[in-house]
Amino acid sequence: MKFRGLYVHSNKLKKTLINRENSVIRKYKKKYRNTINKAQQSMLHCVANFCSICIRNSQLIKNLKLTKKSNVFPSQTTLWCHN
Repeated sequence: MKFRGLYVHSNKLKKTLINRENSVIRKYKKKYRNTINKAQQSMLHCVANFCSICIRNSQLIKNLKLTKKSNVFPSQTTLWCHN
């Protein structure tokens, strides 16, 4: 199954990723409001903890929108696990 263009090995993992992504969006919407650059930088650090398996060249944060102006994150980002 796919999540943001990535293949994930189980439905449970997919749900976990979606939930974490949504909580991250809420957190940074609240914290930074319209300061897109700060939010983007923080988001990159935060997304690194999304999954216990390594995800590379993902489009995980491609469609995350932080403001009403629909600013979006870069489509290609390399992520590393902390585990």
